[in-house]
Amino acid sequence: MTGRHFGSFTVHDPAAAHALLDLRTTRLLDAFLDEARSMSDVARALEEDLDWVRYRVRRLTTLGLLHVQAERRRKGRAMRLYRAAAAVFFVPFEVTRYESLEAYLEGVEGDVAGWVRRNVARTLREMGEGWGLRVARGEDGRMHSKLSRSPDEDLTPGAQGPALVSFVYPALSLDFEDARAMQAELLEVFGKYAARGGARPYLCQLVLCPVTVRE
Repeated sequence: MTGRHFGSFTVHDPAAAHALLDLRTTRLLDAFLDEARSMSDVARALEEDLDWVRYRVRRLTTLGLLHVQAERRRKGRAMRLYRAAAAVFFVPFEVTRYESLEAYLEGVEGDVAGWVRRNVARTLREMGEGWGLRVARGEDGRMHSKLSRSPDEDLTPGAQGPALVSFVYPALSLDFEDARAMQAELLEVFGKYAARGGARPYLCQLVLCPVTVRE
């Protein structure tokens, strides 16, 4: 099913590979990375239903991604403590069910894209009604379509509004050195805030990609 190599697992079982491509699986595995924990402890930490955690833990154990590391005695009965089988899991592309790299990216990003749409739309609705697209020339001198509730101005972050940024900018033109510098700056900013622990979860999606064919 899996091959161990210096603290990592290389996955050869398609079922285990499929499980690792599920964001819910990786979120659950993360809770078992640092120490052995019971299913009830993890259910409370993740604020998930215990039956949901129990079902997935048993499946991940069968697939070799989790294992029982110890048992804890509580009121006369043994409680199993589970831990992730490794800190790093490597899934070779050929083990997945996707016939091409494009199909893989579409499948993996599909759920994420839907999650982004639902949460951005919910946040916008909380700001008010009357949304539309404002099509106008931007500061770069090109025409752009941007979300707005007025023909007079684009949606801009405000002091009273939510922390929300959602846009696609396909017309960015950079030299290679500037693109690499932007890449480094974006990752540095992300790493800075990802290391902090806050009270509310936020979704962050960064894409910077060279375009060879404009579609």
